[in-house]
Amino acid sequence: MAAVSLHGVQLLIETHDEWMASDHLQSVMKAVDSKAVGILWDTHHPYRMLGESPSVTCKKLGKWIRYTHWKDSITKPDAKEGHKLCLVGEGDIPLRDILGALKTCGYDGYLTLEWEKLWCREIEEPGIAFPKYVKYMRKLLSDLQVL
Repeated sequence: MAAVSLHGVQLLIETHDEWMASDHLQSVMKAVDSKAVGILWDTHHPYRMLGESPSVTCKKLGKWIRYTHWKDSITKPDAKEGHKLCLVGEGDIPLRDILGALKTCGYDGYLTLEWEKLWCREIEEPGIAFPKYVKYMRKLLSDLQVL
């Protein structure tokens, strides 16, 4: 999807914090009704925090998705937020379903790892996380015949 911008800038609203629920964000996008505004789908938050399925997120927001953030986590009831970040492919976020949903809604943009080492010192170093992410995503893309 080619990004359309106004004066070379496009504002992207990330599905994070108050903007996680696709119903809410869909109503905002309809009200804004501008090609200069799009969505950055943080693939972790609507699913992990709200239990929203990737197919629902993509169905409601797909036409506005211009960029994606990827991370993985595993359910840990004893953790602060009920989950713990982990290397991509080692958690229980439905990454295959997310990629399938993106394919269905026509997204052809970047699949960007968002590695939060600054805030979560206990997770692996970027030198471990990034190569693992690339390997995992290449396999996932190949399995889904997206390449």
